Amino acid sequence: MEVIIGLIVNAVLWCIPLYRLLPRAGMNPNLAILGVVPILGTVLLWILAFRRWPGEGAAGV
Repeated sequence: MEVIIGLIVNAVLWCIPLYRLLPRAGMNPNLAILGVVPILGTVLLWILAFRRWPGEGAAGV
């Protein structure tokens, strides 16, 4: 039972924000399901942190 509760909490804390953030970074929002697996969610977060975002090189930014 604790494992199921942990997965639900993990999904809320990782998957939902990733699902909203990934399209803004120009990535497929379905990759947010990787947030359920703790290591893959962390790797995805690092990829988001260090990749070039759309509009990053635009004037005035």
